[in-house]
Amino acid sequence: MSAPLVPLTPTLPVLDALALARLTELAEGDAAFLADLVDGYLQETPVRLVELRRQALARDAQAVVAAAHALKGASRTIGAQRVGAFAYAIESAGRDGQVPSPDVLDALDHEVATAAGALGTFVTQAGT
Repeated sequence: MSAPLVPLTPTLPVLDALALARLTELAEGDAAFLADLVDGYLQETPVRLVELRRQALARDAQAVVAAAHALKGASRTIGAQRVGAFAYAIESAGRDGQVPSPDVLDALDHEVATAAGALGTFVTQAGT
């Protein structure tokens, strides 16, 4: 059984302001370090998405849980709030033996692209 499309609360922000404040504090004014943190997330996320899709196609719910959990943690840490919430929903469904459909994964890809754009704006603004 495929997990239903995860409805996102329209009021849920793309980025988590508190997580971004923590990242900014961690960077201690070093815009290049902050950019590196975000770039690391943006470089690793496509790899995580490929793994999640691969495990979903294999219908391996336990592996889906692990892949979604990794994406959730990285996304929440970097402040990609909606991606983190989406990954959490996929992880939870996987714990019930469900794997996401291709449509759900396509919607997740869209959320990641939205978050990537917002993170790019955040880094640009933090560097000025």
